[in-house]
Amino acid sequence: MTADDHPVARPRVGTVLFGAGAFAGGLALLLLAWHEKGDTAFSPANERFAPIVVTGLWTVLSALYLVGQLTRFVRGVAAAKTAAVPAETDDAADDPAEVHWRAPLLMVVALVAYVLLLEPVGFLITTFAFYVAAAAILGSRVWWRELVIGAAMSAVIYFSFTYLLELTLPPGVLPL
Repeated sequence: MTADDHPVARPRVGTVLFGAGAFAGGLALLLLAWHEKGDTAFSPANERFAPIVVTGLWTVLSALYLVGQLTRFVRGVAAAKTAAVPAETDDAADDPAEVHWRAPLLMVVALVAYVLLLEPVGFLITTFAFYVAAAAILGSRVWWRELVIGAAMSAVIYFSFTYLLELTLPPGVLPL
């Protein structure tokens, strides 16, 4: 089967607009964090460090996403012009009846539960439970791997923030 045998996907402007919005938002927040006045020199202990690192990574990743989507869009437009595919051809994903809403809705429920339980239950337990639930919702079948990754990830993040960055995360029911 050659590349010519595959139907040409219709270019989607929504993904390009999303990438542009994510990049613009990340860049704006990065500039705000960068120009925020700090009491000390720029260092990991400074209150500007985490926002600059997070928004910097956000900006870089959204730029990569935007470039990828622009490339895909341009190739799709060029392929649509040269192919004998009518412009009205839709993918199955365009039909709302074909969209599977179960996983996104369950992820929203999991996120709401995470926010509500974070303070009373604590970061370690809530983050662990959220990761395992999200992995199951998204289709992971290797439960023991998700338990190990969830426990390690929540512990590393908790202790990194608490002891290295000296930021307080909710301990909850655990006496940490």
